[in-house]
Parts: sequence; structure tokens; C-alpha cells
Amino acid sequence: STTPERFREMAENFPELTKQQKVIIDQIVAERERGGLYRDLTDLVERLAGQELNKKTLENFIKAGVLDSFGLTRKQMISIYEDVVDRVSYEKKNAMQGQMSLFDLMDHTEQEKYHIRVPDTGEFDRDDILRFEKMITGIYISGHPLDQYPDVLKQCVTAESVDFMIDEEGQVSIQDGTHAVIGGIIEKVTPKNARNGQAMAFLTLEDLLGTVEVIIFPRDYAYCRNQIWEGNIVLVSGRVSVSADESGKLIAEKVTPIADLQKAVWIRFPNFDAYKQQEEHLLESCSQTSAEEGAKVGIMLADTRQYKYLPDSLRIPVTEKLLSQLRAHYGEDNVQVRYRL
Repeated sequence: STTPERFREMAENFPELTKQQKVIIDQIVAERERGGLYRDLTDLVERLAGQELNKKTLENFIKAGVLDSFGLTRKQMISIYEDVVDRVSYEKKNAMQGQMSLFDLMDHTEQEKYHIRVPDTGEFDRDDILRFEKMITGIYISGHPLDQYPDVLKQCVTAESVDFMIDEEGQVSIQDGTHAVIGGIIEKVTPKNARNGQAMAFLTLEDLLGTVEVIIFPRDYAYCRNQIWEGNIVLVSGRVSVSADESGKLIAEKVTPIADLQKAVWIRFPNFDAYKQQEEHLLESCSQTSAEEGAKVGIMLADTRQYKYLPDSLRIPVTEKLLSQLRAHYGEDNVQVRYRL
């Protein structure tokens, strides 16, 4: 929101802000305390005309979510902010020269026709919103890219970044030489050459709690280099490396984008008779929604712990809509999605 406290928080806590940007924030806060709430984007630009606010800074404020309280989506504000700045600049210039524009000669009804129209653009995709926030402030503000994968993290991840962090006593909680799987977004890729000249890489992987350094030696780098790019959300499995008085690292053996994980939809029945009663409905549901690149469908019998997969021709897409339909029919706890590397 555009509260003075919000602007001050940005100025104090985000080292990525330049000295000029911090000056602008101080000006915005001072004007708001003097003249009251900013009504909308145009009011903000008009009241700060002649000061340090420029188009680029306004764009950054919009993308960081600072102006969300104006009631428009960030995508809508991005589509009009340049026109708003140009209009205010033109009118201020005419006012300083003592000139009246054609707009000034119109009555209120006619002026309304020439106001900047806000297009119905909707909002940016969630991934774009988070990417903009990270790019401008250095952190994710309204969420995290991993928030959409709680089941994957719960099922597949065995360690988190905090387990690799050195504590006040110079120790880490994870043991050297153990195998671990961590999940996160690749924040930074640093290509290197090993002593023999072969390519390798160092990654900074960020999860919900912090970052961990990942080392990929040439043999494994050759197999996974196409999965290694900044912004990719991955699971990394490998061996833990811990040295004295240093945070732990993960020596990667495999890098798997979460989007490429193998997955299966398991439907549980209390016994074989219960399955046979629902078999026709299940096969029909799968055939109507089958997707070649979808998940395998598995059947599990609770009493005998037997299980089997349906034919690959009955793979289904893993969507919230379809899962909700299956859970409504077979029971919330009887439909599960399982992921594996």
C-alpha cells in the first residue's frame, strides 16, 4: 500500500535502492504527510511534478506493489503510467507559460471524454508479479515461487537451506557425506572450468528459508546443464559436503525441474468389491480426460495393500479441477498425487 510507513520500509530495508530512489521516497512521504492521501496514480504524479519522480521509478513502484492501494491492477497501471506522466508534464508546462490548452476551455462533461482510459487488461501472471518484485526489491513480497508446490516439497525434499547454515557455534545440522534432496529456485548460475578444462557450475539455490550453494562437477553437469538456468524451479539430489567453520554445500548428482517430475494419481478403495462397483465410472472418467503427457492412474486396495496402474492410454492431466471432481466422487482422502524423481 502507499502508506508512508511502506515507503520508509523500502528506503530502509532494501539496499538495492539507489540514493536517488531514497530521495524520491522521502519526497513522496513528505507530500503525503502535507497534503493527505494520494487519491490515484494521476494525483500522485501531479503532486510530485517537478521533483525527482520519473517514469522509470514510477514503473518500479508499480511492479513492486507499492501502489496497489490505488485499486488498479499492476498491469493496468503499467499500461497507462507513461500517458499519465506525459499529460501532467504537458499541463504543468502550459501553466508555467501562462497558456491555456484546448482541454482547459472545455466544460467538465467534455473533459471527461479526454481523461486517460484504463484498459481492462487484467493482472500479470503470478510468476511475472513475483519476478518483478524480486528484480526490483531483491526479495519476493507477495509470495514465493515455491508456494505452488507444497505437496512436491513435502514428498520429495529431505533437507532445507537452514540445515546447511552454520550456527553460532560454527556447526551445521546436516551431516557430511549424507544424501539429501533440496528444492528451490535457481537464483544464480556461475559457470566454471575444472582443472582439466571441462565445464562445471556453482548454483545458488533459494528455498523458502534461505539459500544453499550447489556444486555440479563436470560428469554430472554434462547431463543436467539444460536444466540449469536462473529462475528454474528444481529439485537437486546429491551428497552433502561440510567443512569446518563453513556453511554446508550440496554436491549435485541430479537436477530435476519440478515441472518434469514423474507423477501418478492414486485412487484408494477399501477392497476389490468396492473397486469393481466404481470401475466403469473410473475408466469412463479417465478416457474422457486422457492426456498423453498426463499422470499415470493407480488403483490401491486398502485391505490387501494391492495396487496396479491403469493402461498408459488412460493417463490424466493433473489439474485442480479434475482432482476436485475425483475427490468429490471417491472421497477427499482417497485421491492423492504422488511425485518422484
